[in-house]
Amino acid sequence: MSRGTVVCCLLLGCGVFLTSCASLGTRVEISKPESVSSIRVIGLAPIVVDEHTLSVCGEADSVARTALVGQIEQSGTFRVVSADTLLAHVDPGVSVDAEALLASADRLGLDGVLFCKLGAYEAEVTTTETVGWGVSFGTAGTHVGPVREEVTRINWIGAKVSLQIAESSTRALVLATEFDTFKGKSYWTPPPPQDQIADAIEGAYGPIAEAWAE
Repeated sequence: MSRGTVVCCLLLGCGVFLTSCASLGTRVEISKPESVSSIRVIGLAPIVVDEHTLSVCGEADSVARTALVGQIEQSGTFRVVSADTLLAHVDPGVSVDAEALLASADRLGLDGVLFCKLGAYEAEVTTTETVGWGVSFGTAGTHVGPVREEVTRINWIGAKVSLQIAESSTRALVLATEFDTFKGKSYWTPPPPQDQIADAIEGAYGPIAEAWAE
């Protein structure tokens, strides 16, 4: 298996639900509050993006990674070690899953690992569009004008990001957040997928920055 292939980067079981933020699109769970203050240096796991989402936005992985690192640097919450460094220290011959990445982080002396999963919402959107020009005949004479038809397309209408932070020494989940722009953002017209991804990352990371600032 390629060292860049990640079998499963999100941990199972998010622990006890703590609170739901004002935004309908946000969910926050803290499983191990006593460890929050002790995690200051983390490894960033490879971002998990399903094939369908990549088919819609081929740069989804890089957009999400850039947005996530930007949020971390802006908040000053953690010092971050790259996914490439984590992967380079995974034991040879083992599947690159959450357990392997946490073991790698522990070997590197990191406090934890940040896992990120990205998905998309799509819907059929029908609009009336100009498809050409034509000639019409009527009592008022000949008229040349646009020909308009209803066109149905599949549009990306929302992004969903799940973030989890796990402690490398114990392999325990510390905090999990989730943000869904379809529910949490009031888009009049959905922006490009890249902007939706950045919005979802910002929405999911906000509660993490708040928890570590307390």
